[in-house]
Amino acid sequence: RDEKQRKRAVEKERVVLELIQSEEAYFEHLEVLVETYFKPLDADMESLSAVITEDEAEGLFGNLRTIHRFTSKFQSKLSPLRDDSDQVARVLQEWMMHMESVYEQYVVGLERSQGLVDRLMGKKQFKHFVDTRQNSGGGRGK
Repeated sequence: RDEKQRKRAVEKERVVLELIQSEEAYFEHLEVLVETYFKPLDADMESLSAVITEDEAEGLFGNLRTIHRFTSKFQSKLSPLRDDSDQVARVLQEWMMHMESVYEQYVVGLERSQGLVDRLMGKKQFKHFVDTRQNSGGGRGK
């Protein structure tokens, strides 16, 4: 019985650690997306209008700012709890409702965004922008 409980506790710790590490990796990928593609396009929309229109940028990135902020806050709540699986469970329960509302818009627009990427990659200027950003180290988060 004690051995069974110990194994359960070890498995629980492993799952919690994996969850936290996955969230940290996801946030790092979001950081690459934001810093490499979103911010440069957002900061210089006027001069990049030949590359992408504001409507296309909105369709492409959707609620990325909201997702990025949410993930940053969520990760900051989870990371210190590596050794406290009960607290991790509590944080997950608290944040689940928010998660649903944040990612609902993303899920709804995903297919449209993917189609938009495919279409934009056919535009020479957009493809050049993406290639330049990837060659400058931005593709590391793939």
